[in-house]
This record gives sequence, C-alpha cells and structure tokens, in this order.
Amino acid sequence: MKELYIWFNRTHLPKGYPLQNDFILKSQFDLEQPRKIYDEKWKMYNRFNSEYPTGEFQFPCEMFMVVTKKKYKEIDFDYYSCDVGTSIKFVSESFLNFLSTNGIDKNYYEQAKLNVLDLAGNSLVSKNYYALRFIKSDDTLFDFQKDTFKRAAGIRNHFLYPFMELKRNIVDKNVFSLFEFCYEETLILNEVAKEYVLKHFSNPQLHKAEDYPFIFNNQHNYEMLPYNNSYLIHCQQAKIAAKRSFLSSH
Repeated sequence: MKELYIWFNRTHLPKGYPLQNDFILKSQFDLEQPRKIYDEKWKMYNRFNSEYPTGEFQFPCEMFMVVTKKKYKEIDFDYYSCDVGTSIKFVSESFLNFLSTNGIDKNYYEQAKLNVLDLAGNSLVSKNYYALRFIKSDDTLFDFQKDTFKRAAGIRNHFLYPFMELKRNIVDKNVFSLFEFCYEETLILNEVAKEYVLKHFSNPQLHKAEDYPFIFNNQHNYEMLPYNNSYLIHCQQAKIAAKRSFLSSH
C-alpha cells in the first residue's frame, strides 16, 4: 500500500492564518457595516439535493474574508480549510496552480476571488487568494477498508479509516478531495505531492493517513497533542535531518 498524507487544519494555527472565529465570509462588503452578515442564497446550496448549483445558489465570483480582530497585521497562508460552509477551501494563487497540475482541476469546484480585509476595508494580504467550493469529490477512487474503521469522537455514525488506500494507481493525479464527513475539510496527498508541498508552501499541516484518526479525535486537546507534535510530517523530517547532521559531525 502506497503511503497517503492528509493536510488537516486544526483550530490552533500558525502565524498568518486567521482563526475561524476571527473572520466573516460573505459576498458583499459595506464599509459602514463591515460586520453585517447577509442572507445569501449561495449558502443554502445542498449537494445532496442538486449535483451542480444553479441561479442564486451558485457560488459568487467574488468573496470577502473580513477579519474582525485587530491582532492580525498580515494574513499569509497557502491552504486553509475550516468549518465555514460546505466544502469551502481557501488557497493562494500558487497553491491553486499546484492543485490544477496535480489532478484537482476546475471541474471540482466553483471559484471566487477572495479579498482579505480588516474592518476598515484595508487589504491584509500581499498575494492573490481564492475561495473554492467543491462540488466534485474523489471518494469513489478509494477503498476505505471499512472493516478497520475508527469511530469519530463525539460524532455519531461517522468514522475514520486508518488503512484507506487508492483502488488503483492514477497517472498525473497526486492530490485528492473527499466528501466523506471526517475528511471533507482535508486534502489527500500522495508521496509526490507531499514532497512538493513541503518544499514550496508555508506551514503544511500534513499527517500520515494511518495517524489521522488519532489527530482528528484529539484535535482540540492541545495539552496532549500540541500543534508541533511528533505526528506532524515536517516535525518528523526536521528530527531526521537533525539526527543525520549530528551523526555526520561525529
């Protein structure tokens, strides 16, 4: 079985990410009422009722991430998914290009330009960002090995799959997106994509698929599982590199 890796954003995040409770996502911005939340039909789209959104249920072409806390002087990340709406992910332009060349093309999502502003309407970013709402998934490409499932803590009838694997090798596809409940806010990467992400993007939060059930079920327990932990891939690689450096110097 080839190794798979999962990018999963927990609730505590590195510098540059706005916490989920510190921003509002909407398709309109009024400088006089920057905190106003509008009643917008795009939020009501349900993929279980309609395969593709139409009319007022379509994702807007432009979105606003309004950061409501003054502690953020600059926002800077490459990939961010959190519980702000069904299958919405935020990406930098360079990460969007990475997705498009690794098997996640425009057929997978609706795309909106993302403006990241403070309450005064000032931009908090120095590069281009996009909000993607996913309408297609890769669930059918996987064998989840459901007889080896782990229960999702506190979520009835939802499960995690430590031994999930691709049913077959897929040429020119290195990144995968799922609608499976506990994986909807993640991206799945193979070895090729993992290595590229570690070299080219900031703060990748990658874990082995077999470790993900433990990470998911303890995602809020920062005393037991701090942000920088032994399961985080870049921490593992840093330890290996340090050990190699030590051995070569002795």
